[in-house]
Amino acid sequence: MVEFVPIEIRAVGEFLECIFTGKIGASELLQGAKEIWEIEKREARTPSRFIDLSGVEAFDLSFASISDFANVRRQSDFKNPIRSAIYASRGIAFGFARMYQSLNENPKLTIRVFREREAALRWMRGEDSPANPLAEH
Repeated sequence: MVEFVPIEIRAVGEFLECIFTGKIGASELLQGAKEIWEIEKREARTPSRFIDLSGVEAFDLSFASISDFANVRRQSDFKNPIRSAIYASRGIAFGFARMYQSLNENPKLTIRVFREREAALRWMRGEDSPANPLAEH
């Protein structure tokens, strides 16, 4: 049985790395959002984030839970424009990430979903900017 595992959040240079492993449900997503919000409040600038879903073994999510999570981010008042690179190498993770991307309505938050870790990191560093915001990498 796969267990729910807390999200690991750490600063990596100028952005946050958020690592999901094990089983992810709605409460883990919302808890991660709260932890990131606390970091955002403390910092002079809102940090961009690299989200790694490659270690997730199971999802206990629905459209409603992804929509709730997107609503939390939609209401966020970021201090500056930010990027959120989501590395999702597996099909279901990629699907949930794309769902979240399509629900994003915060003009200061640019989300891209990647199947390759290096492509996501290049984009985070500003070395690669896909013309199509929904482009699959």
